[in-house]
Amino acid sequence: MSKKSVHKIVYCVFDVIYKDGQSIASKPLTVRKTVLNSLELNHPNVFVIEGIQGNGLAYFALAKEKNLEGIVLKKADSPYEINKRSHYWLKVINYDYTEVLITGIPKRI
Repeated sequence: MSKKSVHKIVYCVFDVIYKDGQSIASKPLTVRKTVLNSLELNHPNVFVIEGIQGNGLAYFALAKEKNLEGIVLKKADSPYEINKRSHYWLKVINYDYTEVLITGIPKRI
């Protein structure tokens, strides 16, 4: 008999853009976070991500230490811009660099 692996599904909620059928995307991030926290999403597999204000360098250092992809810096008064990259948000990626040497021999025809 084969072993089945068990994976706990976790749903992380960072933002909310609709409330009671109405768009709140144009509201500032701080307002949307307040709305998100008021939703009382009580489920063992749902986590509301609060975010951290300030200390971006320390937070990024922690993300690097944990070998995470990176962090996203967001302006507190920023709207949610649907289907576009917002200039209010900056993704800071934890790139991992290495040196490589690529060589080749041209094929003669």
